[in-house]
Amino acid sequence: MSTPEIELVPFMVDWSQTETHPHDALPDMGCKLIELYGTHPNPDILYNTFHKLGVHLRVEPNEKISLKAIIQSPRGVVEI
Repeated sequence: MSTPEIELVPFMVDWSQTETHPHDALPDMGCKLIELYGTHPNPDILYNTFHKLGVHLRVEPNEKISLKAIIQSPRGVVEI
């Protein structure tokens, strides 16, 4: 039996029942998300799941599974 590849499969949070979306309560720190992407040893196995979900997430081949963010900050572009 193989382990399902769920590490990079996104989840959705429904904020419609809250009065304030968390984004609206945060101070503007001058940052902007440029891209969210993932790495995975076999990115092709994620393609079908992402396609069915309508998710457009770039996944690069890499030994480690990770989720990365590229952010434009007041100090320049940062990748975390």
